Parts: sequence; structure tokens; C-alpha cells
Amino acid sequence: MTETPDFVIGRHKASRKHYDLVLGANGVTRHWIVPVGIPQKYGEKRLAIEEKETACFPLKGGDGQAAEDSWGKGQWEIWDEGSYEIEASSGIKLVIKSSGDRFKGRYLLLVPGWGRWTGKRLWVIEKIRER
Repeated sequence: MTETPDFVIGRHKASRKHYDLVLGANGVTRHWIVPVGIPQKYGEKRLAIEEKETACFPLKGGDGQAAEDSWGKGQWEIWDEGSYEIEASSGIKLVIKSSGDRFKGRYLLLVPGWGRWTGKRLWVIEKIRER
């Protein structure tokens, strides 16, 4: 039995304010820091930095808790949450369709060429049009 993939996006009021995008499916959780915010218009692109640690960001509840990631420790509040489906996936590309209130529609997460040569996995998140 496979579980429904869930996501949560938190606004993290740490030493450097940012958003945390956490995707979970089948017992695996992935976490990206999005410094500027989640794209809301088609074609908008934002930097997304993949994190290794995800334990402090629960997929259910957890609003208002103190949390810590590589960008600092501070209050974490839920910006949006819901479920998603994976449309395409590889080591450097992920296309999802999400069903949140704010994080809704199709999104592309991609490791660009310049992101492959850094110590951290730098990704780009982009809102893309429906097929």
C-alpha cells in the first residue's frame, strides 16, 4: 500500500527569513529552502536549496514551533499544506501537481547545470502551465 504524498510549506522566521518546502511520499521526506518565496505566477522561477535534514519539519501540524535548519533557528508557521502527485521524476528533475490553497498547480523542480557543481544541491522551482 502506498501512502498519499503530502507536502507542507512553512514560513520560517529564522536569522534569515525563508520558506521551507517539505515533500513526503512512501516514508521519504525531501526538504528545500526557498529564500524569496514560492512562485505564484506561471514562468516565475525561484532558487531552492535542498537540505539534508528534515526531521524538524513535520508534514502534519507543527504550526508555531521552534525549528532549526542551516539558515537558523526560529518560529515556523505553516504557509500551506496538502497533497501532490508526481508527474515526472529523475535525479535532477521533479514535476509535481499540488493541491494546496496557495501551492496549487504544476511545479517543476530542476537542478540546473550551474547547480551541479556546488557543495549543496541548488535547484530552481518554477510554476508551469497545465498540459
